[in-house]
Amino acid sequence: MVNVQSYISYQNDSQKLDITPASYLKIPGFNPGGAAQSVRQNLQLKTFEANHSANIGFSAKGWTFTPEIGLNYKSTDLRSALTNYQNGGIFGYGFAFDNDLKYTTATPYGSVGINYKDDSWMLYANVPVNSNNIKAEDPLRNVSKSVNKVTFEPNLFAQYNFASFFKASLHGNISNNFGEVNTAYSGFLMISPTSLNAMDADNPIPENNNKSAGARLEYRNPLNNLFFNVSYRLSDAKRNLISNPTIVGGYSVMKYIEQDNNVVSSGYNAEVGKYFPKFKTNASISYSNNTSTSDAFLNDAAFTNKNNSQSFGIKFNNTYFSWMSVDYNASFSRTDQTSTGRVNSDAARTGFTHNLGLFLYPIENHTIGFNWDQVNTSSANQKYNNGFYDLSYQFSWSKKKIDFEVKWMNIANKKVFETYDINTTNISYTRILLRPSQVMLTVKFNFK
Repeated sequence: MVNVQSYISYQNDSQKLDITPASYLKIPGFNPGGAAQSVRQNLQLKTFEANHSANIGFSAKGWTFTPEIGLNYKSTDLRSALTNYQNGGIFGYGFAFDNDLKYTTATPYGSVGINYKDDSWMLYANVPVNSNNIKAEDPLRNVSKSVNKVTFEPNLFAQYNFASFFKASLHGNISNNFGEVNTAYSGFLMISPTSLNAMDADNPIPENNNKSAGARLEYRNPLNNLFFNVSYRLSDAKRNLISNPTIVGGYSVMKYIEQDNNVVSSGYNAEVGKYFPKFKTNASISYSNNTSTSDAFLNDAAFTNKNNSQSFGIKFNNTYFSWMSVDYNASFSRTDQTSTGRVNSDAARTGFTHNLGLFLYPIENHTIGFNWDQVNTSSANQKYNNGFYDLSYQFSWSKKKIDFEVKWMNIANKKVFETYDINTTNISYTRILLRPSQVMLTVKFNFK
């Protein structure tokens, strides 16, 4: 059998970001203007995508081979302008705050898919060869860049079932990435109401080669209701460019240095759980440990950055009483960052999150629910606790298949949501203003 597929998509997205009053955007390194009343960013993103392929399958003795040829094409146009309003007039900030970028990728390819399955084994592999053709054009800055490269990007997954309750699996892949429109724009963009960012116009198109492999062992025994799984993964990303952000007060310019560098990541996870039929309870605990090491630059200073994150989680579900159910999960985490070289720093962050869902069923078709979300982050000198509580009542009109729900959200009337995070080149603090406590009525129904 020959299969032919064709997919065509066109999307035109227009966005407006208004900042009122304009003084809200008065950040170090940028002044919106003393007479400016408001600032607006107009952004338009046009995306055309066409994917065409044809394949044919051959099967024998549990094996299936599927040769395929195809073409993937994507063109993205990004246009943006930053302006301000003064007494009804519109004024621009100039060429540095405008974008007119066209980013095109065309990838003809040929591949062979391989599948095998029997009572114990399951194997899947795909062996493609891609011809990557990427072009970025920025007429505002008279810049035109291109990359033409043939890549081999195989992937493999194998699973073996043994001893009735065990599964062992391996996976590995090689992939390549040549950036997107968000790695190529050179005019300043507001990616948030308080942040301006741009790429340097001289940045080459990135060429990233990623290799990853992993293994997993699972055990699930329905006789004693016990399960566990452990896994390990290792990845190596080889890049031709190394980022060199320049921090200018409140905004940054992302420059790149043409220098081979690597990001090496590894991690392992484990989870064990059990169902207790006498108490109608599912319970499990989990642990993960992930480490990433990368080369980096900041303000032309080279350094090596190492991040280690660990987390411990618990969760359980209980339906012992017919009139009540409880769902609970919690996670404790810690992140340590160490930078050595021309930039030296140590930072640590701890976090705690949990969610409690309690539901009562006093009489048929009536449900009372209580939800508690907690998100805490802290460091040596900073601590932010965010607790949110919701209460709901739902009546299910089963005969008409209509549900009525009244929900009281943000019972504590919390005004802000605050978090503290560690990133590769900076430490960030996020503060989001929240809606006040409110009551919402919802009616759910279908037309069947």
